[in-house]
Amino acid sequence: MYTYVDIATSKIQMRTDPSNYVYIGSLYCCIGNVQMDKGNDHEAIQYYNKAIELYNQAHTTNHQQLIAAAYHGIATIYQKQKNYSEALVYYALSLTLQEQYLPSEHLDIANSCNSIGVVHETLRKWKQALKYYQEASSICRHSLSPQHPDVIELERNIQRVSLY
Repeated sequence: MYTYVDIATSKIQMRTDPSNYVYIGSLYCCIGNVQMDKGNDHEAIQYYNKAIELYNQAHTTNHQQLIAAAYHGIATIYQKQKNYSEALVYYALSLTLQEQYLPSEHLDIANSCNSIGVVHETLRKWKQALKYYQEASSICRHSLSPQHPDVIELERNIQRVSLY
């Protein structure tokens, strides 16, 4: 029995034109997000990889942040599965692209730094966690108010790992 996702993706594949690769990649990334939310991790990773493949085949160069978002989604799945080494690999890929193509104070960079910090904290790598939390905090304090929940959470993270 076919699902709506199966039918939609088969129609997408039939109508794929290179000028639409970025748009279609974004659709695959959205489907990956939905699959991740549903707990279908394997399917989500497949859709993220399809998105990355299409982004890389696109003739434009302004889609690197989309690749970074797909890498971040894959990293999130690996983190949830407690496959921390793979999570760090994909978070690092995401962060590298973000640092190359986004302004240095962009909140997506802060989000990636925080995610890397969380993984390092889980692995009890306190110094590494502190480094990434501080970097995320610096960006957030530049862009957000001191009362913003993200700023407060990062300060708590910093205080917690500073104890070790």
